[in-house]
Amino acid sequence: MSTANSTIATLSTANSSLNALVTDYESAVTLLLDKLRPYAYSQTSAVLALHKHYQTLLDQERSTSLALRLEHAEWQAGLSRVAENARAALRSQSEVEEGLRREYKELAEENRVLRRIVGWEEREGSEDESERLQ
Repeated sequence: MSTANSTIATLSTANSSLNALVTDYESAVTLLLDKLRPYAYSQTSAVLALHKHYQTLLDQERSTSLALRLEHAEWQAGLSRVAENARAALRSQSEVEEGLRREYKELAEENRVLRRIVGWEEREGSEDESERLQ
């Protein structure tokens, strides 16, 4: 029985030591978590603030980019209108010049016929002028 009592005493001592060790471990883990939680919270908050900041910068950049693309589209539309108006003006000018050329040729021919009818000689260079206007 004394062997059993000594085994019980040894086990009780070991149990007490292990209980003390567990209590120390729990205290250390509690202390560690008490220090770790605020650090983790501040780090998470800092990361979230950084993400929010960069998201704001991205949104601003997207907004600026969209505004620039819209402005570019407006410029392109304006340039297209200018080009169309320039083409229309050139077409109109060409039509007017063609009409004036025809009228000049008709008048030159009429002048030539009238000179021939009255017996006057044709003016020098009249052919050159008509060729130059073509």
